[in-house]
Amino acid sequence: MALDFTYNIRKRISPIANDPEVGTRGIEIHALDNLDEHYLIRTKDSDGMWMNFLKSPLWVEHLYSPEKGVIEVTVRKNYPKYHDCEDEEQFLKDVAAYFTDLFGGGGIFTPSFRMRVEPVMDEVTTAIMKHNDEGDEIGWEEHDVNVCVGAVYTLYGPTDGDALAYSIFDEDRKAFILRKLEAIFDKKGAYCHEIPCKELFLGEQHFHYEFTISDYF
Repeated sequence: MALDFTYNIRKRISPIANDPEVGTRGIEIHALDNLDEHYLIRTKDSDGMWMNFLKSPLWVEHLYSPEKGVIEVTVRKNYPKYHDCEDEEQFLKDVAAYFTDLFGGGGIFTPSFRMRVEPVMDEVTTAIMKHNDEGDEIGWEEHDVNVCVGAVYTLYGPTDGDALAYSIFDEDRKAFILRKLEAIFDKKGAYCHEIPCKELFLGEQHFHYEFTISDYF
């Protein structure tokens, strides 16, 4: 079952940020995929004043009128992409901010996220040519050295500042986060590790979730 993120799109185009329904009640929003990437927005042309994307992550891809008095807009939502990043620290913040914004951010029931990266080291054998005092080559000499062969990226959620927090993510939410991470890194292999809270909350078991994907050179 696909998650419904149309409320998040509605708040991007609403003239009143704290109440997206104001001014957008007559606007229809339909997801065109299950990755929070493409949406179709349909409205009357008299309500066209809401179309202001200057400060939003939405890009207009197609604007047309299927019938008199109606406007339909296809938009693409930007998200962080691993292969486009020039600043890894900023990329980690952007990924965490994307998921935090998507799921509400802050509070007990609207989780925040954090992302970290750990290098993967391995011991390899390398060889260098030795020279005598006169500069003549006298043979190869092997050395074992530690080199970085990749990195493991982990998205932590929910979080409370730097501390772990606990919640319940249903299977649809977990599946979406894994799909989206794979889209962000343009590779398969993301997986989820669940850490149970030591105490029950309102009689239910809550978890901290770690969504991990690896990139090897």
